[in-house]
Amino acid sequence: MLPKVYYSGKWNTLLFIVLFFLWVFGLYKLILTTLLIYLCLRWLFRRKIFSHFDGLTIKQGLILAPLSGFVVGTRSNVTHKQFGEDLREIRFMIPWHTGYGIFLPDTAEVEEIKVEKGPSFFRLLNQKIPDQIDKLFPGLFLTLRNLVGDKIHMQFVKCTTGYWPELRVMPGDRGRSTVNIGYFPFGGTVLLYLPSSYEILVTDKQFVEAGQTPIAARKEN
Repeated sequence: MLPKVYYSGKWNTLLFIVLFFLWVFGLYKLILTTLLIYLCLRWLFRRKIFSHFDGLTIKQGLILAPLSGFVVGTRSNVTHKQFGEDLREIRFMIPWHTGYGIFLPDTAEVEEIKVEKGPSFFRLLNQKIPDQIDKLFPGLFLTLRNLVGDKIHMQFVKCTTGYWPELRVMPGDRGRSTVNIGYFPFGGTVLLYLPSSYEILVTDKQFVEAGQTPIAARKEN
């Protein structure tokens, strides 16, 4: 059984039309090539299937990875023009092959979505994204508010070899932890910001799996 994918079903219709005309004109080698490309795209744009936390009660205050990728770095006492002061930052890199899904890291409500268009950022150069104290780096900005009233922020930075993320939520939408809210075609860089009351549980170069890996936890008073 083929996995569910993120792209629209209209592409499947287009594929069958192309295959029909290739068959009519006897271009059988191109039919094989087209099918191989189609299967590769099905795999790249596959939807995540959870196995561990899915259906279980997740401890309140536990933040799960909202994506599948690598931790590039963590910082404390960060000031961000859009998100505020005294934040903890986790920077992720989503490779092209690990799955493109974006998931809620905690049970939360979508509070704000904002887009700042501008230059792309090549994820593999491992260069530093400029501090955003006075000026925002281009990206898509998402703010969530969880059940205890804490704000969780994410900034999606488009890669030179990728596309802008597509979110399928609007301000006011609510969802439980691990719910799929969109996808990031061909991956990119994601910055996640938490209040200082959270402890980061991941380290540099660690691979995290969407909806599976705990990345932070709220400190108990």
